[in-house]
Amino acid sequence: MNKPNLVGDCQPVKASLYNLGFQHRKLSITMMSYLFLLLSSGIHVYANNSSYILDTNAGDRVGKHLDSFSFDHENFNLLDFVDECVESEECNPRVTIHNDGPCVISIYHWLPAGDVPLGTIDPYSDRIFTAARDGESYRITSGRATATAYNVNYTVSGCHDQEFDASSNYCNVCTADIIVNNNGTCSVCLAHWLPSGDVHLTRLHPGDSFTVQDALEGATYRSVGSCNPWDNSQFDESFIKNGCSRQTWNLNPTFCDSDIPLPPTATCVCPDSYN
Repeated sequence: MNKPNLVGDCQPVKASLYNLGFQHRKLSITMMSYLFLLLSSGIHVYANNSSYILDTNAGDRVGKHLDSFSFDHENFNLLDFVDECVESEECNPRVTIHNDGPCVISIYHWLPAGDVPLGTIDPYSDRIFTAARDGESYRITSGRATATAYNVNYTVSGCHDQEFDASSNYCNVCTADIIVNNNGTCSVCLAHWLPSGDVHLTRLHPGDSFTVQDALEGATYRSVGSCNPWDNSQFDESFIKNGCSRQTWNLNPTFCDSDIPLPPTATCVCPDSYN
């Protein structure tokens, strides 16, 4: 009987001693005790619809013990007890991680055996990762995998493209207000321009002013002709906050002015007297 490819053909699941014993009532007390020791040692258990098998990739010591163990009173190896392992769909979906913050973040593939570093994402940028399978996780930190200043995780769910937004000011960049003035003749929309998408802040009518409070260093803001519906075809300007003092952004939108010239001013010459 051929042994299945444990890593490629079977779907990993969390299993308990109770589940193993309940699924296979033939397991002897000795076998169940040994399975408990294996599970307690962190050995991965894989399953299909009807069978459980053990992944012995954890080391030669476990493999030798497992190979010498028999199933019940028959001369079957535990791995041979599984007739076949139903192949399950495996996928490594594209996960876009957006760094909406002003600090560099580090990305890890979070695995039971340890975190695998995948690289960093610069402030206000994003990257696509495909290392994690459905059900596995990415760890996003301020540096090392065990960093405490910023440490969050995202679990992949399904095989479709997905996104995760990360943001932290763990590096303590300075903040300052931005005064935005609409000195033009047309209304415009003001938004916070982030890798994960534009966040609408307000609509500025001619003569209006708006204060963006505590803007982070390096943050980008955007003004377009319309936010709802989105339209940047007639007006599209951006402003990057640079420095730790209050700043001013003056807008001068005139796109709504008519291109049709006005008629000339009418003039009338009146006589000094009438007959």
